[in-house]
Amino acid sequence: MLERIVVGYDGSRQARAAYDTALMLAKAARTPLEAVYVHEPGVAEMLSVSPVMALDPLAPPAMPPPLVTEVELEPPKEILNDLEAFKHECHLSGVPFTSHIARGTLVDYLVRHSRVGDLLAIGLTGRFATSGLGSTARALTTQAPCPVLVANQLIGPVNRVMTVFDSTAPAAAALAFSLDLGRQTGWPVTVLAMARGDTTLEQSLARAQSLAPDSLILPLGDDRGDRGDAWQAQLIDQAVESDRFALLVMGAYADSALKDLLLGSRTGHVLAKLGGAAILVHA
Repeated sequence: MLERIVVGYDGSRQARAAYDTALMLAKAARTPLEAVYVHEPGVAEMLSVSPVMALDPLAPPAMPPPLVTEVELEPPKEILNDLEAFKHECHLSGVPFTSHIARGTLVDYLVRHSRVGDLLAIGLTGRFATSGLGSTARALTTQAPCPVLVANQLIGPVNRVMTVFDSTAPAAAALAFSLDLGRQTGWPVTVLAMARGDTTLEQSLARAQSLAPDSLILPLGDDRGDRGDAWQAQLIDQAVESDRFALLVMGAYADSALKDLLLGSRTGHVLAKLGGAAILVHA
């Protein structure tokens, strides 16, 4: 069950899209929303404390707790104005709202601050795409104890959940999250079953039906599971293009159709095809 949505906010257009999507979800799921602004040290300071980050940008920052703290910090005036506007907007929407100002590294703070039952929401590009000398979306997806919503533009109204299922463990985790989210929001869940590796389309369809008997199960593609990630991403493009009112939920793992998205290559347009946002779930 979704218990809290935490938005990492930096004032960018993409972060605002993440907040707007988070608010939409919070209203539907009747869950609190929290906005966090993290004032990050400069690159030189980060490397002086944790030189390993120059070798492995996705390694957890080896910073002592005092560098990841909530502080009496005066953020830019625009950030304060936005947080105050969010508070008012959430009040009008009946969504409990809190905000925090912190100093530290974005990934480290959000990982420390999040817990099972949360949903982290961030902008896919802008500062959040390069924070911590690497991919924030990728780092959070692998390190945080909860799913991560990524957004890169304003999302349209959503009234259903769509998830991709290929019988792998991450896909099963994404399906379980989708079903929970559907129950909490009242949104129907559509499952797109795909072949992958040695798993045939028929097998994925059968397993999806057993795991989600009350959901709409649709075949995606054919029985060949060896066509590669680019072909899978193209199928997902076509599916989300045909249903602009669905929020995509996908299993996040390195060997998948999501690999290129997390690494920032050409299939990153999957999010834009959906209208701007998707939820990444790891097993």
